[in-house]
Amino acid sequence: MRNLLPVIILIFLFSACGDNNGERSGENQPNSNNTSSGEKNVQTQVELNQKSVEEIEAELKGKWVSADGGTGFILGDNGNMTSLDPGKIKYTGWKADGNFIGISSMQKDENGNEMEVQKIYTILELTDNSLILMDGEGNGMKQEYRRQ
Repeated sequence: MRNLLPVIILIFLFSACGDNNGERSGENQPNSNNTSSGEKNVQTQVELNQKSVEEIEAELKGKWVSADGGTGFILGDNGNMTSLDPGKIKYTGWKADGNFIGISSMQKDENGNEMEVQKIYTILELTDNSLILMDGEGNGMKQEYRRQ
């Protein structure tokens, strides 16, 4: 059963990030060249130091920019992903409609195997020095990132 836990978690995460009638189709993916005038893919990478379940401090690699539908920031380097403890995440896409972002990260399971985890977050607040996200589409746990 312990060996099935990562698979069950992945199935749950991928089902939660499903297509939802085309809302997150290829036009919002980072490798897509298909962008409309109202959308902009914004990427970033942050290095995490986890303090508690609800508060995470991060050093932002890159610069803050304005984007259609909100404010975001872009990568200062290549945005490689590693484990989250401590680790890095990167924004894989910016969905201007509704202030949703997709985050992809690499995490290690209890056996030390790396697996990619993709999640959707709602942007609650974005200022010059902090970013507050809510897990899911407005009904989950808050996570806060601060510029150091």
